Amino acid sequence: MLDSERHIEHDRLATPLRAYLEKVLHTRVKVRAWGGADGLPVFLARGYDFAELVIERIACLVMSFHGDAEPRPSNIEKHVRQVRNVYEGPVAFASSSMSSTFRDRLIEAGVPFIVPGNQLYFPELAIDLREHFISPAPPKRDQMAPATQAVFFHYLLNPEDWPMPVSELAGHLGYSAMTVGRAFDELAGFSLGRIQRSGRVKLLRFRSDPKTLIDSAKTLLTTPVLREHRVRWRRDPEPLQLGGLSALGELSMIDANELRCYAVSQHEAKRLKGDRTCEEVDVYVEAEARLEVWRYDPRLLSRDRIVDPLSLYAQFWNDPDERVSGAAYDMLENLEW
Repeated sequence: MLDSERHIEHDRLATPLRAYLEKVLHTRVKVRAWGGADGLPVFLARGYDFAELVIERIACLVMSFHGDAEPRPSNIEKHVRQVRNVYEGPVAFASSSMSSTFRDRLIEAGVPFIVPGNQLYFPELAIDLREHFISPAPPKRDQMAPATQAVFFHYLLNPEDWPMPVSELAGHLGYSAMTVGRAFDELAGFSLGRIQRSGRVKLLRFRSDPKTLIDSAKTLLTTPVLREHRVRWRRDPEPLQLGGLSALGELSMIDANELRCYAVSQHEAKRLKGDRTCEEVDVYVEAEARLEVWRYDPRLLSRDRIVDPLSLYAQFWNDPDERVSGAAYDMLENLEW
């Protein structure tokens, strides 16, 4: 094949691939020509078009047959295996259409594949099969996922910054663009907002003001606390975020007459234990503090030494102790929206 013809075929493969993957994965996808075809057997180099994808800094190769009669799934499996001997990274087969039988045989053979606009199966990238034309919608969650709640609270605390593109918000919160994109979809699924697209930019526009939204969504909230430990300090820790009843006591009239409580991310909890800043104790009288390990990093939404009030509200609004739940309600009422 002439270079000019191969360039045309590459563009025909690259354009729909990029558009489809960016829509599904909610992140930018780079597609570039692959120069390694010369190292393949002649029948592969001439029979397939190749495009290299870069998704979230992960490179992978896609190969698409351009002859008249597409090979059988068993042959495609052999061809993909041969390409893997040359390319150091995941390899997938791409086609403009695919029957369910053909698809099932590729899955049985362990061959990743992409059908732009319809199907995606790429286990090596932790991407599951999506069939838009026949698959039922995923079951609706009863509560927000931790990342979804973090995105929701970011809007409630910073409405003047919204709507915010997926990529920009991902940078603020430390999540991948794919995670933030899924959070947008989940919030839209809860009817708290609607998805809007401007070219490749995906936005979420919330349907109401922050005060109204938090009131209507409180049953969807989940406590940010994954687990709690009583600890004794072996040396003075770096400044930590006040959490739990200690934080609620700072933001309401409740008397937090107990051990000082701090909130940390899962990563920070491992660090504190790993560098022996603290040690867990079983006996209450030996404890010097409570350490709450959060599902998301409490520093993402906090503006000072205390965790953000919305995460506190999610933790305590339905507390069985009416003094605590009442203090959480009072704290929310006193917020300046």
